[in-house]
Amino acid sequence: MQEKEILERRLERERRARLEAEAILESKSRELYETNKKLQELNQSLEHEVADRTRELSESQRQFKLLVESAGDIIFNADIRGYFTYVNPAAIRLLGYTEEELLEKQYFELIRDSDRQRVRDFYQEMIERQDVRSYLEFPVVLKSGDVRWLGQMLQINYRKGKPERITAVARDIQELRDARKALE
Repeated sequence: MQEKEILERRLERERRARLEAEAILESKSRELYETNKKLQELNQSLEHEVADRTRELSESQRQFKLLVESAGDIIFNADIRGYFTYVNPAAIRLLGYTEEELLEKQYFELIRDSDRQRVRDFYQEMIERQDVRSYLEFPVVLKSGDVRWLGQMLQINYRKGKPERITAVARDIQELRDARKALE
């Protein structure tokens, strides 16, 4: 009889342990289900947020491009060697070159020969000092052969301390220079 009682107690303990394990599993399964549901809701929310931000960024880029494309000043990007990578329509109108012609040129090629080295030295000093922004005036030779003076605000973008890209806004200051000369 004792053996039977021992076996029955063991069976009862095992049954209780199994029931407890099943209850724990069921509880953890519910927790996992609820957590998974919350994660799905968060994922959906994040997807909507990303989609909204992407639309906003797209609209912002469109507006920025419209602003740059309609600007009266020359706006351009160049790689660090000075080759144009982007020119806005104002650059094309003022300089007289097509976009394709400009994108094959270094901006130094447009600077009047007698001023080219001065401008190169200025930009080289900027890079050596790791300056980010500066202003310089210099004459450029248009496709027609005419010379116009530009006032250029230049920004050099650095990555890990090395110059990477040039962005500039230049304005035709020929009339201003002519007026200054007349006043003198």
